[in-house]
Amino acid sequence: MLPDIRLVNQISVALLVAGAIVLVVRASVYSGYAPSWFWWLLSLVIILLAVLLVYCLFMRVRLLAKTMDAKKRIRLAGSVLFHFGILLLIIAGFYSSFYKFRAILILTEGQTVEDVRENYYILSSGPLEPTDFGDAAIRLDKVHVDFYSPTLIEELGAEVTVFKGMPSSAKQVSTSVNRPFYYQSRKAAIYKFGFSPLIVIKSSPTETLWTGFVNLDLVAGKTDLFKWPLSGELVRVTAELADGKVTAFSLGSDAAGETLIAVGGEPTDFLGYTVEIPEYRYWLGFAVNSVKGRYLIFIGFAVLVLGILLRYSLVFRERDAV
Repeated sequence: MLPDIRLVNQISVALLVAGAIVLVVRASVYSGYAPSWFWWLLSLVIILLAVLLVYCLFMRVRLLAKTMDAKKRIRLAGSVLFHFGILLLIIAGFYSSFYKFRAILILTEGQTVEDVRENYYILSSGPLEPTDFGDAAIRLDKVHVDFYSPTLIEELGAEVTVFKGMPSSAKQVSTSVNRPFYYQSRKAAIYKFGFSPLIVIKSSPTETLWTGFVNLDLVAGKTDLFKWPLSGELVRVTAELADGKVTAFSLGSDAAGETLIAVGGEPTDFLGYTVEIPEYRYWLGFAVNSVKGRYLIFIGFAVLVLGILLRYSLVFRERDAV
C-alpha cells in the first residue's frame, strides 16, 4: 500500500525545515568555507526531498489521469507543474555543483590566452571538469580607467575579444565591474587591476638579457614586489602618476637602493645592469565562475511559477466573481 500523500507532504515540510536549520547553523558558525560534512548533510536532505517530490509527482499524475472534473484537473495540473519545477531546480543545483568551477584569470592588455585549465588560478572545483576547456581563447584588448574619478572601481571597464574555433568567429564584448561577460560555460567579472610595465634588462646597448611585462599591484600608491629575473632578489616597485598616466616607475632593493626609471625614457643602471621601461599596460584579474545549469534553473523557475498560476487561477476567478 502506498503512503498517504498528506503524510509525504508533512515529511517534505519537515525536510525543508531541517534544510533551513542546517543553512542557519552554517551561516552562524562557519563564516568562511564550511566543512565537508555540512555539504554531505545538506545533500542528503536535498536528495530525500527530491525522492519525496518524485513520489508526489507520481501520485498527482495518477490522480490527474483519473479526474474528470475540469476545475480539479486545472488545479492538479498546476500542482504537478509546481512540484516538477522544484524538482528541476534541485537537479539543476546538483548538476551545477558537479561542474563547479571558481578561478582567477589574469590578462594583460593585448594578451591572448587559451581557455585551458592551466591558465587559471583554481580556487575551487567540483568532481567533474568542464568539458569545453580548450575550445576558446580570450584577448584583453583595452582597459578603460579614470584615476581621478571618485567612482574609479565602478567605472573600470574593458574591451574583450572571445575566440571560439576559427578566428572568424571572434566576438567582441564590453565588460565592467558590474557587467560580467560570458564565454563557454563560464562567467567572468573584473575584480582587480594594476600596472604591467615592460621591463628590458641589458648587459650592453646591443645585448638584451631579459624582457617581459610584469604584472604589479601598484594602484593608489601601493608598493609591490617582484623577483629580479636574473638573480631572484626581491625588488620593490612603485608608480608615479601625472595627468592620469604613469610617468615613471621606482625600482628599489637593499643592495642597489632606489632608482627612478621614466616610461619611454633613457636606460638607467640598476643592480649592475642597464634597465629601461619602454611602455606599460594595464592588467586585469577576472573572477571566473561556472554557469552550467543556469538555463535549467530558469526553466525550473518558469515551470514553478506557471504551476502556481494554474493552481490558484480558479481561486482568484471565483473571488472576482463573488
